[in-house]
Amino acid sequence: MMVPEYVWVYDINRRVYRELTPEEKAVGRIYVTGGPIYREHWRKKKVFGQTRLSWVLENGGKVRKDSRDVAVSDAELDARCYVHDHACKIGDAVDRLKDAALLRAIAAMIGYEGAA
Repeated sequence: MMVPEYVWVYDINRRVYRELTPEEKAVGRIYVTGGPIYREHWRKKKVFGQTRLSWVLENGGKVRKDSRDVAVSDAELDARCYVHDHACKIGDAVDRLKDAALLRAIAAMIGYEGAA
């Protein structure tokens, strides 16, 4: 496996919250509602080398190549963030569908073998 130039490492302790909007500030809001921004948990780390199981990072630390807390490209990070941010919302939208034809089409796309 080639050594990537950098990897994205998930850090649960890194928490960044969205900023208050001007409208929220105008009505006197002080605190932001909602949790931290998922994408901001990820830190970009330069890779200096590798062992059989890990990549050696810029700070002397190591991260396992097979860890679910590592993304090896911007595209992989984008995909993980999309799934995190939208999977439940999409599932809820499908759960509210009342159109049988649309549900059958979705079932065919995901390979669901339910009763016809």
